Amino acid sequence: MNLTEIITRAARLLQDTSYRRWELQELYAYVEDAQQEWLRLTEYPQVQSDVPVVLGESSIAVPTNISVVKNVRLQGMQMKVQTSLGLDQYYASEHVASGIESWKSLTGTPLYIVQDERSAQQLRIVPYPTEIHHLQTLVSATSASNPIEGNGLLAFVVDADGEETGQMVELSAGTDTGWVWTVEGVIDSTNTLRAGDGSYDPNALSVLPAMYAEALVYGCLERAYYKENELRNLNKSQLWRSKFLQIANDCQRREGLNGLSNNTGVNRQFMSLPFPRKTRFRSGGPLWNPQTLAPPSS
Repeated sequence: MNLTEIITRAARLLQDTSYRRWELQELYAYVEDAQQEWLRLTEYPQVQSDVPVVLGESSIAVPTNISVVKNVRLQGMQMKVQTSLGLDQYYASEHVASGIESWKSLTGTPLYIVQDERSAQQLRIVPYPTEIHHLQTLVSATSASNPIEGNGLLAFVVDADGEETGQMVELSAGTDTGWVWTVEGVIDSTNTLRAGDGSYDPNALSVLPAMYAEALVYGCLERAYYKENELRNLNKSQLWRSKFLQIANDCQRREGLNGLSNNTGVNRQFMSLPFPRKTRFRSGGPLWNPQTLAPPSS
């Protein structure tokens, strides 16, 4: 549902299709605010974006299309997310023995992603890679024809079939390794309803799927009736807010899948009760074996 469709439905319910009581730009802003609130409450929908792994960089810049980071993967491998306090406690006994002043200066194969705020724009890598063998990867054969002058970091060269050629190439800090960080999180809706010049785009699509887009109509109506003027109606404002929250709660209930969510068709779970093969029952007569499905002989 695009911005025009949302505003048209809201104006019809407000009985103000000529936009005399509520200006068009004002309703646009209400829809934008409702969309932001939806994402804050439901954390849905979510997207993912790739960030190149660069040697010597100790942090990851969160992609601009993600507002809240939920998960980070290194070349498909899920990373453990920790807080600074957690790593302070974990490495407290390591600093004196190893001579390392802080875990922030550790280099090597990445083990943790440090996230102290849900909306953090930088994620620290611990340890962070400075040499290609920290990633245990092979570089492209195209690098062999133009070796990189650097600090003596070496990587194997492979051919088009992925086989080692026996050659090696130098890599320097700042080299793009070909690996990627995959950052997953809640989509950032900033300026998604606006054009390049900052004005509202009537044809801009909402980030919400079609089945939930109606919530933005209700969010717009809630804010319209809450406005401080002669048409202010708190009862109607609360009514539309309750409908907005109802859809938001429905989204949270439906979209949080787990292993038991898909339980129809081939995913249907059956309970089987094992029956001992040699178990026999006496029911007022001779012993009989239910496995034979035959009555006892007289």
